[in-house]
Amino acid sequence: MIARVTPRDNRDTLGMMVIAAAMLVAAATGILAAISVKTAAAAVIGLVTMLAAIFRPVVVILILFLTVYPSTLTLAGISIQRLGGPLALLVAVTQLLRGGVHLRRPTLTLVLVVAYAGLAAASLSWSSSVSGTLDALASLGISLAYMAAVLLVLKDSRDLLPIFWAVTLWSALLGGWWILSYARGDSREFNALGDPNFFAALQVVAAPLALALIGATRRRAARIVLYVALVLIAGSIPASLSRGGMVALILTGVVVAIIPSVYLFSSGAQKRNFFLGVAVMS
Repeated sequence: MIARVTPRDNRDTLGMMVIAAAMLVAAATGILAAISVKTAAAAVIGLVTMLAAIFRPVVVILILFLTVYPSTLTLAGISIQRLGGPLALLVAVTQLLRGGVHLRRPTLTLVLVVAYAGLAAASLSWSSSVSGTLDALASLGISLAYMAAVLLVLKDSRDLLPIFWAVTLWSALLGGWWILSYARGDSREFNALGDPNFFAALQVVAAPLALALIGATRRRAARIVLYVALVLIAGSIPASLSRGGMVALILTGVVVAIIPSVYLFSSGAQKRNFFLGVAVMS
């Protein structure tokens, strides 16, 4: 009788369903925790990851970018990058199933990637170490999953901006770690962040991103933060004692000096001031 008099609100129904689902999840988590805390934690992380992949895929992409750096970080004996592979694949599949993905005609970059992946797979036929080749192909598969997730999720510059900020600040934080490790006299071979050459290569990639943010940022405080981050990023490359990283950093500086100011700076004056500051600090 009451149901006939009071109109049913769809939002109330949805709210009741959400509450019921939350109670079921809480009960299941409690049961799993009684059996194994690690299993319960893994289940909760998996559920949160699935929800993020569906409703906030950009956040997952942000996490994937951050997992590239700590090559020595492991969870249950598995490197963080290998754990990120299935996550990237989940995001890519979710985006395809949801629809709204408009694939353009294959670009030269995509053609080259597919050709390289095909050649790598074909190398199994002449490899002298099948197990080693399979391990390398697994690493390539993780890279392709990361690439597919980024390709399908990021749509425009608004999606790129938080990625640039996260990579810049994360690189600055880890750069500060490397600088402190160098100042303490720690051995580069046993640094907690992994291979120094790999780290230096990533820092070389992050430096132009910081420059681009500086050129696009109008707030003074934010630009000061970015300049400090850029100093930490660039300073961590010689601190890693990576000769390849130093060469790449110098070449990057040459390229930045040659290309037009509009690509990374807001004006020619800003570009001149930047290189003047670099000269003074050197």
